[in-house]
Amino acid sequence: MSTGRPLKTQQVADALGIGVSTLKRWIDAGRLEVSRTVGRHRLIDPAEALRFARDQQFQTSQLEVLIAEGGEHGSAETFPDVEKRSAWDSRSVERLFDALKRDDRRESRRVILAAYGHIKDAAQLSDELICPVMRMVGDGWGRGEWDVFEEHQASQTVGSVVQALIEKVRPVHYALLPLAIGAAPEGDQSTLGLLLGELALREQGWHVKNLGANLPLKSLIRAVRSHRPALIFLSHCHLVDPIILHDELRLLNESAREIGAQMILGGRAMAPDLIRGIEGPIIGQSMAQLRDFGRQIRPNHQEANN
Repeated sequence: MSTGRPLKTQQVADALGIGVSTLKRWIDAGRLEVSRTVGRHRLIDPAEALRFARDQQFQTSQLEVLIAEGGEHGSAETFPDVEKRSAWDSRSVERLFDALKRDDRRESRRVILAAYGHIKDAAQLSDELICPVMRMVGDGWGRGEWDVFEEHQASQTVGSVVQALIEKVRPVHYALLPLAIGAAPEGDQSTLGLLLGELALREQGWHVKNLGANLPLKSLIRAVRSHRPALIFLSHCHLVDPIILHDELRLLNESAREIGAQMILGGRAMAPDLIRGIEGPIIGQSMAQLRDFGRQIRPNHQEANN
């Protein structure tokens, strides 16, 4: 049963970054099913194209964009965010912001996936596209131009796309990877920073347990002692009580030091005063810092366990 407009072999090959002759050989070998036009040209059902791409562990973001567009474009070169210009210019930010304001989830998804398909780096996607747009949304709410429900819609739309990207980089053998645990403290309901952090670390070869938002740090301490991660990352966007949080971070840091774990803290509410007198944790100012920190300590973790 067809699940959308059939795709040409050239379209699928371009979206997957392979030669069309290679794709045709795989078709002839029976590795994916096609239909034929009257002129014997091969056509591929979108669902079959996705199945094949995922089975072969291809990056599927450009293919998903092509399918979302209804197969209207001839190749990846016709996606302006992917090839014809940088994915990080002001128009990309503006297009995503406008799509979120209209609650146009299809367009929002298209812009994010096209950007990620171009760079394949969650940290850059976060720091140069998603975070600037979400700051604009927050500023709009502060000026009364966005309602709270619109801000929530925007966060959920972006979060759903990031979650879909996370599913594409899930490792097969978790036991072979170092473990990172992430959470947002009690009173903080924000989830987007955690999702972006999870994606950034998975790209660097980490197994990530995302424990979610609004987690009491006493519970996080128990999780740390139980799972013994190599890395702990906190996303903190809403400060409730700085004195209580400071004391809880001190206890969390003690637990981290006991097992040799590293800790990085991020989010717009995370300030140096919150870790004053606590030796060990660092405060990250961007998702790129989390990415680089994870990349830096991962070899040390591997050597310690060899």
